[in-house]
Amino acid sequence: MNNSFVALDFETACYSSLSACSIGLDLFDNGKLVESRHWFLKPVNCGRFSFTRIHGITWEDVKDQSTLEDVWLDIAPYFQNRLIIAHNAIFAMGLLKENLNHYQIEYPDYFYNCTLDLSRKYFPILDNHQLETVCNHLNIAYGKHHAEGDAISCGSVFKYLLNKANNPAQLFNGRQLENKSYLHKGISFKSQKSADLTGISVDDVDGSAELNFFQNKCCVITGNFSCLNRNKLPQQIKDLGGKVSSSVSGKTNYLIMGTEPGWSKVEKVEKMITEGKNMVIMDEAELIQVFDKLKSMNP
Repeated sequence: MNNSFVALDFETACYSSLSACSIGLDLFDNGKLVESRHWFLKPVNCGRFSFTRIHGITWEDVKDQSTLEDVWLDIAPYFQNRLIIAHNAIFAMGLLKENLNHYQIEYPDYFYNCTLDLSRKYFPILDNHQLETVCNHLNIAYGKHHAEGDAISCGSVFKYLLNKANNPAQLFNGRQLENKSYLHKGISFKSQKSADLTGISVDDVDGSAELNFFQNKCCVITGNFSCLNRNKLPQQIKDLGGKVSSSVSGKTNYLIMGTEPGWSKVEKVEKMITEGKNMVIMDEAELIQVFDKLKSMNP
């Protein structure tokens, strides 16, 4: 059997799906890594680089780089008639397609599969299924939020699953692209407004978190989550002494923001920050780190 596939990873500047600032592509042929490529990208939406602390990329690094449209002729052959692998493929494919929509580029013909979904299936005992956690479990080198390195890590996880699967051919039964009318929900909301999340910075709070971090704190949860169970989050927070509200108000202490957050909540957060409200904003990665720290501190 020909185990040929391409592993993909993006890094983004902020929450906007049009803020891709880096892409890594790694070609695996018959289970071996045969080619690795990386491009820095000038984002369509080049507002504040809220995620620099995660991946280290700044506006200075990409302001003179090519756009995805400029380099698409180099990238497209890696997609054509191939299986694409990504960790949290829903996010990666949505981001890719939204950028292609923006530039009015025709979709390539490919299928995709997701190592996040597969890891949840094959490794249910893990506390979470972030790429780093899965790589540590399998003794695979982790790329540490570098698009090329994370793509290699993702491809290595898929290679491991191919070697262990009773019927590896099933793992090549990927999902196919939807039609060109697809638009990732992270940009279009029911109100038809466009959520500008470029000015929303995620706070780095896990390092200073204490056991009473959630005690009597009011939390608002919005958006979708890849590794955490969205339905279980309110109870997890309540078990740690916190309170959960469905709407942002003056009593809100923590805003926990996933992808595709509600427009009204974003609007209120922007207004309250402008007015000087002291509000902590956590994304999923930061929240997981807080949970992990509190768990390690619990006697």
